[in-house]
Amino acid sequence: FDGQSTTSWQEGVDGDGIGQYMGIGFDREYQVQVVTFMLGNHRSDDWYARNNTPKTLSISLGAQTFQVSFPKEKTEFAVVLSSPVAATDIRITIDDVYRGTQYSDTIIAEVGVYGN
Repeated sequence: FDGQSTTSWQEGVDGDGIGQYMGIGFDREYQVQVVTFMLGNHRSDDWYARNNTPKTLSISLGAQTFQVSFPKEKTEFAVVLSSPVAATDIRITIDDVYRGTQYSDTIIAEVGVYGN
């Protein structure tokens, strides 16, 4: 959530991190319409290849949960919801990964949450 693609969240447990999650509470309720992701290690192409990248994530906003699968691409993805969701927090859970060539850490470089 820091706006820098070279920093990241890494789940830090043994294995691929399936079931591990990151979450944040908002300062008030928002009507969330879009969630953006930069998945994997964006520090360099080499680090991107070496580390796990999320393939499928569960995104919980308020009382709703969405499961989204992503291609393995070093880019920013936007998940656009069909209608705004009222939420005071977000929780992102790793459901599946693309395995890295060297490390089993699963990495999310950046998350953005947009709405009213």
